[in-house]
Amino acid sequence: MSKAQEKIALKFNLAMLDRTIIAILTTVSNKKFISNISKLFNILTKESYVVEYEKEFRVYLIKKMTSLILSNNLTTKEELLSELNVDGKYYDACTNILNLYHDEYLSPEELDNLDKMISNQLKYGIIENKIDDLIDGINILKAEAYDDYNEEIDKIDGMINRLALDFRDVEDTIADSRFDLDLSDTAILTNKIQECIDDENNPSSKVKTGLQMFNTMLDGGFEKGRVYCLMGVAKGFKSGLMLNIALWAKQYNNFRPKDPTKIPTVVYLTLENTTKETLRRIAVWSFGDNFKFSGYKAKDCVELLKQASVAGNNNATLQILYRQNKSISTLDIDGILTDLEEDGKECVMLIVDYITRLKPARPTKSGEVRLELSDITNELSSLAKDRDIPIVTAAQMNREAFRMLEDAQTFEEKVAAAGKMGASQTAESINIIQNVDCAIVLNRLTNRKLNEAGICEYEDNYLMLNMVASRSNSPKITKFQTRFAEGNHLRLIADINEKVPISTITTEEGINSRLDNSTTRTVRRV
Repeated sequence: MSKAQEKIALKFNLAMLDRTIIAILTTVSNKKFISNISKLFNILTKESYVVEYEKEFRVYLIKKMTSLILSNNLTTKEELLSELNVDGKYYDACTNILNLYHDEYLSPEELDNLDKMISNQLKYGIIENKIDDLIDGINILKAEAYDDYNEEIDKIDGMINRLALDFRDVEDTIADSRFDLDLSDTAILTNKIQECIDDENNPSSKVKTGLQMFNTMLDGGFEKGRVYCLMGVAKGFKSGLMLNIALWAKQYNNFRPKDPTKIPTVVYLTLENTTKETLRRIAVWSFGDNFKFSGYKAKDCVELLKQASVAGNNNATLQILYRQNKSISTLDIDGILTDLEEDGKECVMLIVDYITRLKPARPTKSGEVRLELSDITNELSSLAKDRDIPIVTAAQMNREAFRMLEDAQTFEEKVAAAGKMGASQTAESINIIQNVDCAIVLNRLTNRKLNEAGICEYEDNYLMLNMVASRSNSPKITKFQTRFAEGNHLRLIADINEKVPISTITTEEGINSRLDNSTTRTVRRV
């Protein structure tokens, strides 16, 4: 795209230019805001401001200041003024205006209005740059002048997604900067500490699981604004653990939505199993491997699921969503959550099954999977922070991880191999681990005992969890193994209400401490 096509006309009068100069002087540390100003003033056509000297030198000064702040990473007005050099034909005019506005401030309302104006002008520039291509695509569709209808729709969909992403990049930022913290301001510091106290006393500040050791590993539960990634080999129970997490979230948490008029909702988004398949899995989780819907009337099944605290709105509602593989991006997910809000539901936790089945909101030119996965992870992180919710997703381990388990012969060797898996076995992109807040490796393990005749006397099924990365404080537990419920290949035994955890930390405990109580054992006798 040519430079001429990228330019837009200046729409600021002198008063607005002066407010922009004051805003720069007083918000040096807000790099996103400064970046937006820089982007805007560097795509202005000269013809729109050089005809008037008063505008010309102000534009020069704004471009000079923003460039200096961004290139030298300046954080204060004092640093800016000490390094700013305006020698040349604009020296006197720039010096006078800097002296004039040195101690001036904008009201919060004025700053908001300026921020919105800058953001909207950038959006206008984005539209102006992209509208011709979008109109061409629409005209091609209307005239049916295409070789492949689906391909043409995909092109337009891609353009709209890129447009939405570009809009997000230049969103107004002043409102966000109010969350910044100046430790020298006692009043602001007091309010922020009170917010921390309120969060810690809020029962929904962290989403608990059904496992005591899992909650300990997570320092109390899944934290809002963070992304958690479960990693494992194919068929390694990634989807299974996410289903357990979703059902535990509904059963063991007392959510407080930001909007008290809305129903707190745990959103389980699957790009693998249809809603019908997921419903069958939920039924098996609730009632065991032998459960069949066909043995009951539909309304009776509904009552059974309500009694199992799976259906209904007790504590929260569970929303199961299915989208086809590679059909949606994080932008689409954001739209889905907004649609739920319009239906009176507020997402308090998002589970995405799983990360490699999402498409990037902004496809890479190279199409490299590792780069796309890195971008998707970053996008999920932004979504978690914007929505202030925990997001749980999953990723595949590579072939080396699979070989490590295959080469292990005994149960003890498999446990040892599982414990050695880490970041180096992440398929496609190490950036997944770098970009998420917590990464946990899963391994489903089976311990069988055969008698002298080679007949299986019992079979114990375990899930081993190994935390390989975390941004939180050093966890008290980084590795433990837990058991599956007897006769249920999907349900892990919840021990959140037990005095003693059923999960175990060491391999020896897991092998030698089978529980005698048949209601909590995972033993299958043959």
